Amino acid sequence: IDANGYITKPAQPFAILHFNHGASGGTDSSTLEKQTSVAYSTVSNGMSHTTGRITVPVDGKYLIYGKNNLLEGGSAHMSVKVNGSNQYGSMAQDADTTEQWKSMSIMTIMSLSANDYVESWVYGKQDGANWNSLIVTLLS
Repeated sequence: IDANGYITKPAQPFAILHFNHGASGGTDSSTLEKQTSVAYSTVSNGMSHTTGRITVPVDGKYLIYGKNNLLEGGSAHMSVKVNGSNQYGSMAQDADTTEQWKSMSIMTIMSLSANDYVESWVYGKQDGANWNSLIVTLLS
């Protein structure tokens, strides 16, 4: 806080990945696949990404938000994994057996350590970049 009462916050690390259409999945798929085809991204202040993996630069509490629109004849499923493992509160599914587009999202706050990585996993055929994204931002 300066003499005039203005607060200068440090630049917060954040990353936004938007994923392309996925060719896999469709009717009754049952194997989770990592989203790797990034259509475009915004990565800033120490975050990094490779093939859909977001790596955090510092320890802290992070807001993690994933959203997907999946075509599936069985139960569509999405999961946000940290260091390759499922986390409590980071999975969603739509068990409607009608083949249709199913929109789902996950939002959670997790404590992560420097160099932990976050990935989006799905089963079902993915829609385009407007519908499929993963956002990770440092809160504190």
